[in-house]
Amino acid sequence: MKSSAFPAIIIAFLLLVTTAAFASDKKNGDHHSSDNHIKIGLVSSEGGFVFGGFNHLAFAGFERAAYSHEFYAESRESADLDDIRTNIAYFVDEGFDLIITVGYQSQQYIVEAANQNPNIYFALIDSRPENGPDNLSSFVYQVDQAAFLSGFLAAWWATEQNNDSPLAGWVGGPPYEEIEKFRIGYESGVAFYNEAHNGRVEVRGEYTSGFMRPEEGYAIGKRLADEGASVIFPFAGITGYGALNAALERGMWAIGVDTDQVYSYPAMANQLLTSCIKNIDNTVYDLIQTFVQNGGWGGETVHYGTLENGDVDLAPFHYFEGNLTDELRQELETIRTGIINGAIATGWGQE
Repeated sequence: MKSSAFPAIIIAFLLLVTTAAFASDKKNGDHHSSDNHIKIGLVSSEGGFVFGGFNHLAFAGFERAAYSHEFYAESRESADLDDIRTNIAYFVDEGFDLIITVGYQSQQYIVEAANQNPNIYFALIDSRPENGPDNLSSFVYQVDQAAFLSGFLAAWWATEQNNDSPLAGWVGGPPYEEIEKFRIGYESGVAFYNEAHNGRVEVRGEYTSGFMRPEEGYAIGKRLADEGASVIFPFAGITGYGALNAALERGMWAIGVDTDQVYSYPAMANQLLTSCIKNIDNTVYDLIQTFVQNGGWGGETVHYGTLENGDVDLAPFHYFEGNLTDELRQELETIRTGIINGAIATGWGQE
């Protein structure tokens, strides 16, 4: 691939690096005494806090909590899986009261640490172990619900763009549970559109081998464009940025993930339908606020983010707003209500 394939990505990354570096210089330990306050640590998953996705969202919620509540805060970035284990061990050795990690890649390490340290509280954001100990709280997101809405929207727009052979694409990370929620919800939303409108939208996509491989995402994005995709939905971390860059170059529309990607990848703003978001920043903030006020989180050890409680949702339509018809807006609201009250199944858990 030509070295010029990722100029927009590089610019976006530099902006995020600058922002994260500035925020990291203001660690709560600089102005709160660690001798007199609760100590809370945050460990990123692979890639650190500079990517505008779930790691960066967790960091934003952590920083907001650090300036709103009295506790000693310290965050540690993980470049790879070994760093995750090392960073968790660091906080254990330093006697932190609560240790927060992000993502499926952290699951094995935080479960091990929680089992070995029953007097320390642990929190796992965006993943859930099968049998976690009582001192580990997990926060999972029913992204299949927002992805279902995304799939319906993608199918509608793919039909508008190419009524003869509409194709909606996706690019996923490795097929972990959280990735499967995106895929199944998205594909089910397309199927729901086809049934409701006698449509014939095809949905096609590929998994990738990791979350830090933008070249791989770019190659898959180009293939989907060559196959006629009008819309692409990448849910693959930094790898997904490669797919977005392919969409930018080839004139495909896209759906963002985790955060509102109008802001995390502004070069793509004019070609984004919406973003399928997880409000991880609010989750981390609320978790810390509860912990600081109560010294724990009670008996509930698994928390679910849904459309109903606002932890998952569609981002604003921004530049796409003018393309929406009143009928489509009403359909999306009807679907949202149906998912919340259980009348519409997203496909997740039904396979």
